[in-house]
Amino acid sequence: MRVAELRAREDYDATLVRALKAGLAAYVGQPVNVSLGGPGQEWYLHRLFSAYVTASPGPEARRFLRDGFRVTHNLPRAPAQWAAGTLAATSLGSRIAATHAFSVDPGLPHAEALVILPGNRRFRLFDFAHQRSRVLAKVPGALSAELRCRAGVGPWLPVLSADPAGEWFEEPLCPGVPLSRAPLWAPRAALAEEALAILDRYTAASATERPTPEVIDDLLSRCGPGTPRPRGLAGRTLVGPSHGDAQAGNVLVASGSPPVWIDWEFAALRVVGFDRALHALRFRFPDGLAQRIRAAMAGQAPSQAALSKDRTARRSALALFLLEELATVRDARRSLGLQGPAPSEAELLSALHVVVDP
Repeated sequence: MRVAELRAREDYDATLVRALKAGLAAYVGQPVNVSLGGPGQEWYLHRLFSAYVTASPGPEARRFLRDGFRVTHNLPRAPAQWAAGTLAATSLGSRIAATHAFSVDPGLPHAEALVILPGNRRFRLFDFAHQRSRVLAKVPGALSAELRCRAGVGPWLPVLSADPAGEWFEEPLCPGVPLSRAPLWAPRAALAEEALAILDRYTAASATERPTPEVIDDLLSRCGPGTPRPRGLAGRTLVGPSHGDAQAGNVLVASGSPPVWIDWEFAALRVVGFDRALHALRFRFPDGLAQRIRAAMAGQAPSQAALSKDRTARRSALALFLLEELATVRDARRSLGLQGPAPSEAELLSALHVVVDP
């Protein structure tokens, strides 16, 4: 997420200072003071990349920011975005596009090889000198689900070390770029299918059946009052481990290597098929979601959604998937202490009414 979006929804600066103070102290092995205007090593917000760097980021840091921005699959915008990303990642561009954000005292070693990226529930410190990434919790407990999930065997990077209290963990840097930033000539559909097949195998290995009304009751209790209840859903439903945020930005691809899923912060047990539906129907991009669900109801969903050809079964699956998404969104806001509905909730509810009241 971009810093402007985070500031609009939360007390972002206070969260930034708290999380970095705790996480960086463990990183350097001594107490660290992080302040918005005090003395110390100065860090800057690069406005285009929405990332934090020092005054003179090194070539690896600049290359990482460049490659994570300049490719877009919106073809009319592609030339301008490529040029902007290339220029903004130069030494001069980094100075022009940066504004002072905070200071760290004592300063971090080899800071020119570091990049700090803000996220929904975490900050991520990329350390190109040691080829590692340290994930810092924005609020206590924000990493708990991911650490529990990754304590077992699964399709994720190894956790190299972790704070017993769950404030941070460290993992190796993975070569490649997010699928959403893969080159225009890359076989994106084939790579996405390969990545989704990895999640399919992970889910299928321990999926179990539950009574469908019981699954619905659990989801409605998390969604809260006013959520429409799907009617006529009986029988049993397969439930299994899920990534929970299976977007193209969360899968890394590199030539000659299988895709790697990252950012397991929403990992949980969910209705089987949720990850595919989230990816193919773009649940996390609410604009037009109700229209995409209406098309899926009519049998026009992308093949990667793997929906049934039977309309009744398709309707049942979509209702469960949308309830899972609404529950995930509301759980996330509660865990961060955010008040009021998320911007996506209105469109999610509209999409849910498409399948509940066809």
